[in-house]
Amino acid sequence: GARHGSVLTLFAKVVGAALADAHLQADGARSRWEVEAVAEMARFVAQPVPPSPETFLARVAELLQARAVALHVTSGREQAPRLAAHVGLEEGSVTAGDAARATGVLLASSLREDGGVLSSEAQGRALETLSQGRFGSGTAARLTRGGECVGVVQALRAKERPFDERDARLLSTLAELLVTLLEQRRLRAESARQLTESRLLLDLARTTSGVLETASILDVASDFLVHLLDVSNCFILLYDEQAKVLRGAAASAAHRDLFRTVVVPLDSDDLAARVALERKPIAVEDLTSASVSVSAVLIDRLGEKALLGLPLTSREELIGVVLVDDVRGPRPFGPELIELAEATCGQLALSIANARLYESLWASYAELAATRAEMVKRERFAALGELSAIVAHEVRNPLGVIFNAVATLRRIMNPTGDTAMLLDIVAEESDRLNRMVADLLDFTRPRNPVLQPEDLLRVLQDALEAARAQASTERPAHVHVEVEPGLTTVPMDRRQIRQALFNVAVNAIQAMPQGGEVRVHARRDTHGGREQLRIDVMDQGPGIPAELLHRVFEPFFTTKAQGTGLGLAVVKRILEEHRGEIAVESAPGRGTTFTFWLPLTQPQSLS
Repeated sequence: GARHGSVLTLFAKVVGAALADAHLQADGARSRWEVEAVAEMARFVAQPVPPSPETFLARVAELLQARAVALHVTSGREQAPRLAAHVGLEEGSVTAGDAARATGVLLASSLREDGGVLSSEAQGRALETLSQGRFGSGTAARLTRGGECVGVVQALRAKERPFDERDARLLSTLAELLVTLLEQRRLRAESARQLTESRLLLDLARTTSGVLETASILDVASDFLVHLLDVSNCFILLYDEQAKVLRGAAASAAHRDLFRTVVVPLDSDDLAARVALERKPIAVEDLTSASVSVSAVLIDRLGEKALLGLPLTSREELIGVVLVDDVRGPRPFGPELIELAEATCGQLALSIANARLYESLWASYAELAATRAEMVKRERFAALGELSAIVAHEVRNPLGVIFNAVATLRRIMNPTGDTAMLLDIVAEESDRLNRMVADLLDFTRPRNPVLQPEDLLRVLQDALEAARAQASTERPAHVHVEVEPGLTTVPMDRRQIRQALFNVAVNAIQAMPQGGEVRVHARRDTHGGREQLRIDVMDQGPGIPAELLHRVFEPFFTTKAQGTGLGLAVVKRILEEHRGEIAVESAPGRGTTFTFWLPLTQPQSLS
């Protein structure tokens, strides 16, 4: 019996040694497998383009032979965890919902654990929340970054195949690689976002620097900010320093016309006014519950849920306010977004300031050019007036002698035949020369119109009757006058306007030597942004050739054999001195229309 006992003891030792050796070999093989698996996962994570979390979780499920693996993340201890990625869970199923609820238990426990592996007690409590019975066994490991728990990765199996401690340790190691993967993807996404933002800012700078009109800059910037900040709408108000108000100047494409009607007084409690006064961004994450005042146009018409206001300033000078909103729902405007919006608004404010400087410089140049042109014109008229006075004095004296001589010869000689014809030629040409001197004096004579309310119909009739008597044509012309009812008295210098109408009417009648109709129509009309008196003088003559139309108001330009070329130049000058305008339209064979524009309201005297 003793001998048999010794044999059994020896056999047990041999078997025990064999089993221990088998366990050691199994542990070694498991360790080598784990090292190779971790190395393979590390190479997988270190790819130039990081794989997606779902792809990583699928490899984890394959290594752990798990039926499902879920990744739950949180942005902070006070934020509820969310299911960020998973494999093996059906989207929208109660299983996925239960797994998400289990995360709360896992995260609450993970914050108290020292190691990466969660205790079996915590895992048990989490698995109890999986009520459907599909997963009876599970293990989980927390994800940490910078000593802070940022999530949990959870592997699930059926109850018949429980996880052991080696599986838990492997999952903990893989969790560290998962943190590295998530950080790589975050950094890559952040770099891509920053690159996109930099490109967009560069595009904005290029576009706005190449545009020198404020309105165009604002429209471009509004659309740009909607895209850059991922908001619903963008509105830009410019500060009117004289009126102390913010005026809607531009908006993103959908609401441009609507927003141009918005006016926000600077002393109101509106959000835009607060931004302008405080010169700092103001964000309202939820307009439905916040007690802030915002333009009713934006709230009622657009249904805004969140709003961010930013000041536009340049060299400490307030230019305006930018408002961006979100109509999709309440939204937090984080520091990074506000910093990006401020940088964009800084570039926009600089572009607006440059455009305003350019517009101011252009206006100064235009004003200088107009002043120089006016000075040249005055000097020219002064010189021409002086010359005209000399010529009139030197010419009219001999003309008077010629007129007297012709009259005396006719009385003494009682001429007939060629003698009478020659005397008629001398008299006619002397008379033409006298009229030319009179027209020249009339053109150069300085005028200072005195405006008085005058009967428009009477002025028109007087001028047209005088013109019909003056113009010599083979057949008489018919004149038709039509004045808009209610248009009775108009402020004007009666003598000068009568002269202007007379000159145009004479030309109209003389353009129809075979007879025709001259129609004169006076009515109210809008011109130059205000209501004015419009007088159209229309004839049925042959018209003016297109190549000569632009020269009809030039002094001394005429197409008449007996004309001086000063009649229409006098008309143009009279209307300009009345702060009015004259225009001409003509079509060969269809007549000519001269249009007078005269202000219906202006000062009683003009300098």
